[in-house]
Formats: sequence, structure tokens, C-alpha cells
Amino acid sequence: MKFTKFIPVAGAALLMSTAVYAADAEISENMKVVDPDMDNALTLDEAYTAGAKTFKALNPDGDDTLEADELKGRVSKRQLKEADPDDDGSLDMSEYKALIKKRFEAANPDGDDTIESDELETRKGKKLLELIQQ
Repeated sequence: MKFTKFIPVAGAALLMSTAVYAADAEISENMKVVDPDMDNALTLDEAYTAGAKTFKALNPDGDDTLEADELKGRVSKRQLKEADPDDDGSLDMSEYKALIKKRFEAANPDGDDTIESDELETRKGKKLLELIQQ
């Protein structure tokens, strides 16, 4: 009798472990680039880290700001104006991070403080990628 109760429990455990493995297999290529710990959950800190690398790569003159031409279409003129509170026509790192945070929050509709692969592949997720992926 006890053995017959064990089989359904063991079967359920097997199904659950298969589902977890399948979820791990669904990490998108974009996520693999920006998620250093490969847990399929991009945090805001991970986005900031990736964004800092992108900022540096986009800033060949090393002047600590990104002008419109250095942003290479990642932000529209209107978005640049909105993200530039000092109105100097460029983004410094703190302004760039604020824009990353804004796009991160927009790409995270469930509000769980992480962005998974499916959220990263949405239109809003791709807008975030424009700032954090080189």
C-alpha cells in the first residue's frame, strides 16, 4: 500500500523538476549577454552594471557624458531632453542610470524587481536593451 502512494509523489516530483529544467532552457540570447549570473532574472543592479559598460563603450572621447551622436539612436531627441534635467544636451552617468531605471520599471510589468527573458523580449524590454547592451 505504501508503495502505491509513493509512485504518484515520485511522478509529480519528476514532472516538477522537468518543468524547472525547461524554464532554464528558455533563457534568451539577449538575457545571456546582460545577466552575468545566468539566473534568467535581470536585476536593476545588473542592468546598471551592463549600462555602465555600454556608457563607456559609447563614449570614445572619455568626457564622462554622452552626446546625441554618441547615443547612436538609442534615445530619441525627446527622450534625451526628458532625461537631461540640467539641459546641457548630453547625459552624464547619473542621468543615464535614471533612464535605465525608468526603462527597467517599464519592462517589468509584474513589479517583481527582476526582468525575465520573456519580459526582456517585449518592446519595452528591447528599449531597455538599447541602453545596456553594446
